[in-house]
Formats: sequence, C-alpha cells, structure tokens
Amino acid sequence: MLLQELAHMEREILSFKYIVLPAPPPVIAFGTTLHRVTLPLSGPALSSFMRAVQGEANRSPGPAACVDGRNYLIKNTPSLYGYGPMVSNVARSRPLQMQKYGTDFVIGEPKLVKPHAKPFNSGIERDVKEEFVTPPPNMYDYHKPSPRFEITSAFGTRRKIHHPVALICSPHNSAVCCCCGETPIGDYWHSFKTNSDRCRPCLNKLKSRLNCVITEHRRLKILRLLSDYKKIRHCSFCHDHHGTSVGMKTVPIKELKLKFVRETYLSLYM
Repeated sequence: MLLQELAHMEREILSFKYIVLPAPPPVIAFGTTLHRVTLPLSGPALSSFMRAVQGEANRSPGPAACVDGRNYLIKNTPSLYGYGPMVSNVARSRPLQMQKYGTDFVIGEPKLVKPHAKPFNSGIERDVKEEFVTPPPNMYDYHKPSPRFEITSAFGTRRKIHHPVALICSPHNSAVCCCCGETPIGDYWHSFKTNSDRCRPCLNKLKSRLNCVITEHRRLKILRLLSDYKKIRHCSFCHDHHGTSVGMKTVPIKELKLKFVRETYLSLYM
C-alpha cells in the first residue's frame, strides 16, 4: 500500500505544470518616452550651422554651471525695512552722472600765463656749472682688496708707518739707469738682486709692453723682471752731506714726518 501511494504522489508531481508570471513593468516618469536629440554639443563634429542653432548648452545641471547675467552693481540695494508704496513708479537705476573734476577731463584750453618780470640782476649770464668728475660706484675695483698701511706696533705702545719708498743716505747719488745711462731724477727703481737701477720713464716703457699682444712666455718674463725692482729715493731732498758721510738736516723733522705720512696715504691709490 505504501509503495502505491508513493508512486501516485510522484506521478502527480511530475504532471504539475509551473506557470511563472512576468514582473509588472515599472511606472514610467513623465517625459522619459520622448524622443531626444543625440547630436554633439561641442567638438569638430559640430558644424557652424549646428553651433548657431544650438547656442549655449549647459552641460551640468548643478548651480555652479548657471551663469547669472544680471549686473548687481546697477541695481539699487533695497531698504532693510522693505519697499515703499510708490516703488513701481521709481526708476530702477539712477542715471550715470559725470563728475566735473579737473583731473578727469580737460574742460578747455589752458590760458597762457603772463610771465613775471625778472628780479634785479637776474638777466646777467650765469656761471658755467663745473663738471662732476667724481667717478660713479661702478668704476671702482670692488673685487680687489682694499689697500692697507704697513704698520709696526710694539704691544700698542709705539706705532710706526712704513714708508713705501726706501731711503738711501750717501754723499753722492751714484745711481745710473741701465737702459738710458742717465742719472735718475727723483724716485727711481733699484734691483737688489742684480744691483741695477732704472729710471721711471724706462720702467714705464717696459710696463707698457704688457698691454701689447705678446706671448705668455714673454709676459711672464717681464713680470718676473718687474718683481725684482723696488722704489728708491736718494736723501738729497732732506740731507746735505757736503761730500762727507755726515748728513745735515735741511728740513725740520716735524715737516718731514708729515710729508712721509702724506706720501704713504697717497701711495695706496697710485
């Protein structure tokens, strides 16, 4: 009996027909079934006619994409208490008023002012202004170190400024220029290495060769020769030996010291 019931139930299950109902269509919003134009809004595919007909297209519906063309500077700010009863008859904006200031525009041609009479003694010729010969800052050799004095001090108790020209004290001036063979006048140059003398014109002529187009070997040779010479001065400007080794001072010591200090200061710029 049990087997017959199971077979009958299986027969009923297999003979059952399943019917699946489709889901109902959703509610369509208003305007969603309308035909939409799918033309390009920008780019090379947009012709000149399409661009003229289409106009400006707002790509984004957000508030930032909306451009307000109204000018709020012309609109009058309403009162905090609201509009008055005759607000409909009031002009929306005040007319522009031209400010009549002399700095804004020229009203008319300026009048010619009659010059005043010359004061007393003002018609004479003026003095010619002297030319300003002081060189500008860019003419100074700022990249070179500032010259300094050679000062000898003994723990702050004694200060002695070295004179740039060495002084030779002898009864006779036996210096002879090795180039021109004449006795130098005034200061001259002496080489303690070769014991030779050169007058200033001959040494300046040798220095002028450095400005010419010469080889580097020749230039170094001239510089090496000039480095051996030191400036020398004979004592005849302040001593009188009378043919002996004893020198009589012809210039006071105070005046001689001031002369050496002045020459030492000027030697920094020569």
